[in-house]
Amino acid sequence: MNARFFKAPLLVATALFFICGQALAGVRTVDCDDGDSLQKAIDAGGGSAALIEIFVTGTCEEDLLITRDRVVIDGDRNTVIDGQVRIRGANNILIRNLTITGSGDGITASFARIRLINVHLVGNDNYGVALRNGGLVYLRNGSIANNHGDVGLLIESGDGQLSNVEVSDNDVDGIVVNVNGNLTMIGGSVSLHEQGTGITANMSSTMELEGVIVNNNLAGIYVSMGSAAAINNSTINNNFSIGIAAIDNSSAEIGDSELAYNELYGAQASSHSTLRFFDAWIHDNHAHGLVVESDGGLFVEGTTNVDGNWSDFQVECRGKEASMEIGDFAYVGSWDCEDMDF
Repeated sequence: MNARFFKAPLLVATALFFICGQALAGVRTVDCDDGDSLQKAIDAGGGSAALIEIFVTGTCEEDLLITRDRVVIDGDRNTVIDGQVRIRGANNILIRNLTITGSGDGITASFARIRLINVHLVGNDNYGVALRNGGLVYLRNGSIANNHGDVGLLIESGDGQLSNVEVSDNDVDGIVVNVNGNLTMIGGSVSLHEQGTGITANMSSTMELEGVIVNNNLAGIYVSMGSAAAINNSTINNNFSIGIAAIDNSSAEIGDSELAYNELYGAQASSHSTLRFFDAWIHDNHAHGLVVESDGGLFVEGTTNVDGNWSDFQVECRGKEASMEIGDFAYVGSWDCEDMDF
């Protein structure tokens, strides 16, 4: 991935899910405040391949299980599902215009393809969304907030695509991508995870961010264990330790982005990992702007400016195995790299 040329893919074309003009085989109305059951309405569709749409109102105090394809659950924006939604081996699932809260995961999905539009996953006792064992989850114009498990959004061996989603104030981490998982996020923010990291990619996973704000977390972004990140036109600021860290044979490419006011470094590369900046602005971090150590590599290119950080040295190099390259048009105010072999 090259941050200079990164353009996030179109997040889930309509063809992947529903053909809007197609006639619906079943249209059902559920009023949970009147005692109707949303689960019964889902089950009434049977195993048919036909598309079924359910319009639901009120507060539904029940857990849901979806195992059939082609289900639409549409709320009225005041609709609440007070329970866990489990989706197993089902494709073309659309949920929109409602809130999910309850005593377990908000949504847990396995071998499934789901789309969430204007859905708010808040106050769940565990994860907001957990996607495991492949599949895809697409979220647009919603939120994942105040959930009480370790992670707001977990993507494990699957694909997560977010557009204008607010991920905030979950108990530990905001988003974790694990085990060959992939995250694409356009717009939105990840913030207020004071006990953990905003976004983490682990174990050969990838993240691509475009126009994302990552702030007020214990750490902003971690890329580790053979993972890769491409970050464009984003702001990583006011985190309580480091802005971006690449460790354990990982890489991050950062273009047209600002790293500022983090309480430790703007970014750090170590343990055979690399950071590459292009047209970035790294300033007013409370220690060094950039740190490279332990066989790490640092590339400062384009019109990147590293200056105005609070340490005497804008870049610190630790050890002879570390490496740094500064492009012709980049600016680094000062550096402490006396022990490094250039």
